[in-house]
Amino acid sequence: MNEKIILTDYETIPCINCGKCLPGCPKHIGIPGSFEAMNHLIKSGDLAEALDIEKALVTDKGYRRAGECIVCGRCEKHCPKLIKIRDRLLEISRALK
Repeated sequence: MNEKIILTDYETIPCINCGKCLPGCPKHIGIPGSFEAMNHLIKSGDLAEALDIEKALVTDKGYRRAGECIVCGRCEKHCPKLIKIRDRLLEISRALK
């Protein structure tokens, strides 16, 4: 049975999975997949499932994990939802260890 964790300090990420953030990223971070995994973790508290989602949507597709972000900000210039992507990737890298 998976242990549940509670992330009361985090709000879900309003990503629409448009992918506009991806082309400018010099490190090829899987931003939408990372956001989806984090949102699952926030909603369910299931770290194992969130890591499975991250694997399927990020590393299995050839993208890099959130912790490899170099915080250059190029992605944020293209986000139609004005998400503070760098901040959220930092949160994700802490939560999805």
